[in-house]
Amino acid sequence: RHWRCLKARRRQTEGERRRSQWGWIDQVQEICASTCGELDALLEHLARLDERRLEVVRKTTTLHEQCEQMVQDQERLSKSAEFLAERLE
Repeated sequence: RHWRCLKARRRQTEGERRRSQWGWIDQVQEICASTCGELDALLEHLARLDERRLEVVRKTTTLHEQCEQMVQDQERLSKSAEFLAERLE
């Protein structure tokens, strides 16, 4: 009889240990799922930021090219104005 009680107690202890381990595994799985969800959201946010960055780069490049063209136009007009001033003297 004592042996049966010990055996039953041992089975109960093993069952509790296994349930505890499964509980821990479930918690880890929930943490991993939550982390994956957060990472997916962060990756989407990074992709949107990269799109915005590319748009800024395009606009900046266009502005730079337009400024260069304006500087060239200004130099050309300045030379033309100097030439006309010389002819009028």
